[in-house]
Amino acid sequence: MFSNTRDAAVFGRGLTVSTLCIALASAKAHADQPPEPTAPSPQPATVEVSPPGKASPSEPATSPKATTAAHSPTPAPTGPRAKGAELLLFEDIPVVVTASRSAQPISLSPAPVSILTSDDIHFGGLTNIADALRFVPGVDVVRTDRNRYGVGVRGLNIWASERTLTLIDGRDTEIPFMGAPDFKSLPILMEDIDRIEVVRGPGGAAWGANALNGVVNIISKDPDQTLGVLASMRVNEFGEIYSQFRWGAADGNWSWRVSAGYQDQKSSAETVPGSTFVSHDFNRQVIVDSKVVYKPSSDDKLTFGIAFSGAERSDTSVFHVSENGDEQLNDSRFFARLDHKFADGGSAYVQWSGLYDNRDQPDLAHAISLSNNLDAQINLSKLGAHSISFGGNVRSTQINLPQDFPAQAYFPGGESLSEYSIGAFGQDRIDLASDMWLEGQLRFDYQSGTKMDWSGRLALLYALDTPQRHVIRVAIARAFRSLGLQFRESETPGFISQVPSPGISNEGAWAVEAGYNGRLSDALTLRIDGYYQRYAGLIGLIQVSSAPIAVAAQDTGGADTFGLESELALKGDAGQLSIWYAYHAYSSGQADANVRAFLPPSHSAGLTGRLNLPDDFTFNANYRYTNATEFPGSGGFVLPISPTHRLDLTLSKSFAEGRGEFTLGVEDVFNRTVSAAQESFAGAARLPGRTVFARIQLKF
Repeated sequence: MFSNTRDAAVFGRGLTVSTLCIALASAKAHADQPPEPTAPSPQPATVEVSPPGKASPSEPATSPKATTAAHSPTPAPTGPRAKGAELLLFEDIPVVVTASRSAQPISLSPAPVSILTSDDIHFGGLTNIADALRFVPGVDVVRTDRNRYGVGVRGLNIWASERTLTLIDGRDTEIPFMGAPDFKSLPILMEDIDRIEVVRGPGGAAWGANALNGVVNIISKDPDQTLGVLASMRVNEFGEIYSQFRWGAADGNWSWRVSAGYQDQKSSAETVPGSTFVSHDFNRQVIVDSKVVYKPSSDDKLTFGIAFSGAERSDTSVFHVSENGDEQLNDSRFFARLDHKFADGGSAYVQWSGLYDNRDQPDLAHAISLSNNLDAQINLSKLGAHSISFGGNVRSTQINLPQDFPAQAYFPGGESLSEYSIGAFGQDRIDLASDMWLEGQLRFDYQSGTKMDWSGRLALLYALDTPQRHVIRVAIARAFRSLGLQFRESETPGFISQVPSPGISNEGAWAVEAGYNGRLSDALTLRIDGYYQRYAGLIGLIQVSSAPIAVAAQDTGGADTFGLESELALKGDAGQLSIWYAYHAYSSGQADANVRAFLPPSHSAGLTGRLNLPDDFTFNANYRYTNATEFPGSGGFVLPISPTHRLDLTLSKSFAEGRGEFTLGVEDVFNRTVSAAQESFAGAARLPGRTVFARIQLKF
């Protein structure tokens, strides 16, 4: 399509800049027009506006026909927006839960939020969450090898996505030893995801530590959305498979969903044409996930589930020449949650969640983690102009590091280490006027390994018109990140050894934000979000001795970032189209400061579209352009990443009255292979790029 990378880059930038200019002009024209007449409000007996917090981020409630673009169930809007919420319910406004732990129309969220719907995920045809997040504005994804993805909101990401908090149904996915999630081993299957909400900007006021740059909340489908049997099989040109089998049913007050899947990924040497290198970056993985709901009454709901992910994959050696064997990863997660609605309109929940993770990585560590978390939240019925929620959590963690091989990490004080944390939060959303709201969030967290810290957010929202089709938002926020035990308490022997860094301070970030959310017409929306963010105490690896060579985690100083994200979206019966552009500027107070992360790219742009064609065909296209960025290392070493283009195309055909579907797709159309110098500093010399695949799904 393009003769070279430069032509494609020019095309990508020209397309997005032109579109942004048109969108801004359209927004100005709308602002110059007189306010639209107020639509007649439905009678209270017809539409019920839920009290604050009635639907929480881990168990989204459903509302009649208040749907996202993908027409999947979403929570009913809550809080002090009675008249406005009634109007918004009938305007098909997406509802989000992650920004403030309660359901709100996306246009009235105190922080910028993007939604990746179940249809976006399904018609994209991808097999892992990190790849799907590439096409979300403001999210940067770097593949450090075939099995490890770094996901970061506004950059600062590496194979351990430490500065962006990742949740499944509001529950932390962190591997305690790493202090970050492993996206490839998350125990959830793609067809079981209802949507993914991405909060851009500090999210610690709602969720605590490690939401420094943002939050990714993967929200799973409830059993009543998955009744029946689903069988899905995807095969690509290399013979790699991704399969899923799901059974969902309901009986009286009970409903349940059980899913099982298997993935077989071959090594780069087997998938790159004409390869002469040696690699064994394969991955064989089994996932089992379940969710059970019991409703003894209209006011009570008990939800519990078990999930397991087991994988055998390549080692973590930089050159993949380990003689110690491959990685064995076993991740088991459990939860039980009780929700209750009070007669006065308030609500509450209490939840226990547990993790048992046995992660045997011969060239890094054998970490066995056991974690228990108890959390609760109370949402009061509306008190005058106030909608108040508060809650907290207690978490205990124990990690064992049996040193099976001399080169593995260990705790100098013994094989086992225990830590605990306590958190408490409160938030209040105040009706300042019928078209103005102030939301304050405050949270304190105490961690036995890193002591006390706090997070906060204060947001002011103002609707420019009575139907709230044009809303502006200004906010100030703070969040922090605690370093994982891998760098803080463990020691790794070897030619270049890592020594512990106990007592190191948390990273912190302050942000000032401003945004506009406009509904330019019934089918056209525009979002523009700008920010300035100041980091303090960013932690990197610094050489502390030369004989022998040793590195330790140390404070590398602060940094300043600013930028904007914009998105113009068109939705109609024929399909939908979204064009977005993001600009990020990063300036460190210390030249070539090693913050153990890739810096945010200054320019990125994307286009996602879906067409509903005749004869039950659906065409889907996802495109992203990212310009050059770099990974600053110690001693002036800088790993550059060249500009990249990613285009994915799929064509789906449903048959048997929607009970079957066949999909043919191509990932990464522009690149036959991906150079290791572009996206990888470990493993094979080249990674597979363009990949043709086919998928068939049957429903009974």
